[in-house]
Amino acid sequence: NWYNKNAQEPYKSEMQFFANCSGVPLGGIVAINLVYDMTAFCTSIVAEDANGVIMHGRNLDYAELPLLRNATMVAHFTDNTGDILYSTTTFFGYSGMWTGVRPNAFSISADERDQGDVVANIRAIEDDWYPASW
Repeated sequence: NWYNKNAQEPYKSEMQFFANCSGVPLGGIVAINLVYDMTAFCTSIVAEDANGVIMHGRNLDYAELPLLRNATMVAHFTDNTGDILYSTTTFFGYSGMWTGVRPNAFSISADERDQGDVVANIRAIEDDWYPASW
């Protein structure tokens, strides 16, 4: 199957861990990890105000996918003292990230690619392709 053939480490182990801990079937966790690449929504913008302050905004425009809307969360990654090293907006069960922020340092996001449609993207996955965020 696709998962056994194409899922790479550390993502493969992370998806299995999510499935084991959450009770969500592995197939559901794998689907969460593929749905963005199948549909490719979301956009980002970077702007600078009159004072030179740079702002980075991201919208998650997947209104047609209530599964993702209801599974969206903010995750903070901390050091052993509890200080936030970086944060991400992600989906429950998702291995990897599309948006990241290191406080007072930088932010990064990946967005839609305007290639193909959902059917073409699903066919690409079947043809030994793997998610862009990996």
